Amino acid sequence: MSEAQHTYKYKMIEGLYSVENETHTGYGIALDDDACPNMKFPDMSTNRAEVETLVDLCNSLQLSPIHLEDVVDDFLALI
Repeated sequence: MSEAQHTYKYKMIEGLYSVENETHTGYGIALDDDACPNMKFPDMSTNRAEVETLVDLCNSLQLSPIHLEDVVDDFLALI
């Protein structure tokens, strides 16, 4: 199957993180594909809605995974 025919599915990931003895819930994005289990960016934001919007946008645009790191960098630059 060529990349043009492949359907990409991104998901929001959630975790508890500690920074300087403060614990927070952080949200990130991951490629939901068993072939690429390490394509994930955890703890991008504490704002669940912002990350959900990013995940929805990546899914609706069928973002190629080769661009995910750039998209995450741009997202982090804006928050």
